[in-house]
Amino acid sequence: MQLSRLRINLDIIKEIIIMAKQGFATSDRRKVEVLGAAKTIAVHDCGTVFVINTATGGAVEHTIPAAATLGEGWWCKIVQQSSDGANGFTLGTGTVNMVEFGVDGSTEGIALAGQKITFTASTGAGVAGDEVEIVVANGQFYVQMLMAS
Repeated sequence: MQLSRLRINLDIIKEIIIMAKQGFATSDRRKVEVLGAAKTIAVHDCGTVFVINTATGGAVEHTIPAAATLGEGWWCKIVQQSSDGANGFTLGTGTVNMVEFGVDGSTEGIALAGQKITFTASTGAGVAGDEVEIVVANGQFYVQMLMAS
């Protein structure tokens, strides 16, 4: 009698755990932060989608810590919405491995020079939707850049 109750309770617990795991796995909401001014991006910003919106602020500089400080698996995405000046993101120490892709074959909206990623103004070559994803793996930065032009 008690053994059958225990089995029923265990089955209920299993169902609850399965439902909890499914709920977590299917929730794919992202942390989003609009950047209207300079920001020092930190470890706790892992998984954040930063949206550049500096339509009246001109050029803005942002910093990202060293790959070793951020830790394995740290990532963020940066998306251009609107800007009237260049937005620079300076990466801390760590090798930068880059892949860039321009939809029309050119790579004009975003540039990488050394440790600095620069989004050009959306009024110039940069276009709303240009994006960069940065991932830290094996102590190095992996940067993917996607540009509309």
